Amino acid sequence: MKYFLLAVRFLFLLFVFMLLSFAIARLGGYPFGHHIKFGVYLFYGFLVTYWLKHAALRHKALWWAAFLLPNVAFAVWYFYTIHFQFFQLAVPSTLAFFMGLAAGWVVDKRTFYPVLVFLALLSWWVYKDGYAYWLNKLNQGTYTGKLNNAERKKLDIFLTDSKGHPVDLSGPDVYYVLDFWSSSCGECFREFPVYEKFYHEIKDNPRIRFYAVNVPRHPMDDLKEYENLVKDYTFPVVFYSVDRKTLLEKTDINAFPTLLVVKNDTVIFRGRSHTFMKFYRRYLK
Repeated sequence: MKYFLLAVRFLFLLFVFMLLSFAIARLGGYPFGHHIKFGVYLFYGFLVTYWLKHAALRHKALWWAAFLLPNVAFAVWYFYTIHFQFFQLAVPSTLAFFMGLAAGWVVDKRTFYPVLVFLALLSWWVYKDGYAYWLNKLNQGTYTGKLNNAERKKLDIFLTDSKGHPVDLSGPDVYYVLDFWSSSCGECFREFPVYEKFYHEIKDNPRIRFYAVNVPRHPMDDLKEYENLVKDYTFPVVFYSVDRKTLLEKTDINAFPTLLVVKNDTVIFRGRSHTFMKFYRRYLK
């Protein structure tokens, strides 16, 4: 009877910790994000580990097993069952749990609050900047978006408006800001309000031109349909109606959204809204 009750208690604890772990894992998706999941997972691992280590609990082994099994299982599942490129996106937020676990294990009552403050500052930095740098590196190849001379390349692509008229990108010393997006990309639509605000700031500036560049799923698609998807915004929409493999070869764009800054036919920046706005304020404004 004693072992039966222990088994029931273990299964109940396991179920509770599984629910908590699953809820935290879901924070990595829309409408939240891995930058939020990082902080939650970090504090979850830290506070529960500290409590388990210092609280006077009976059958601590049951608590530890029930607490660790779901989180280790999630990490292994991410790695072996999800596409590795997608797994990379979740690496920092997944590792945050183990960082919190380690911090909770080594601190004592004297160091608890200093470590808590440090973890809060780390979480805030990841939320504001850190994860954006990580995503930029994975998807666009650089942490900040700014390309050095060796990384820069000539932009040799042909853009049109919805009527098929060519878009001129040849202005001397003009910065062309090109946001490449796809109709199937939710992140692209979440960045549009940032670019709408940016467009209103620079639309009268002859040195900067902004275009939202749609990449149709098929070159023969009706471009007006894609244009209507962003009809609530005022920035100009143009199109790259060539296969995506060619886009990758010519621009190194392998994920949407990706934003390029082009000057004198040369790509000088490749990133996303967060890193671009820092680049804009520092180099273009």
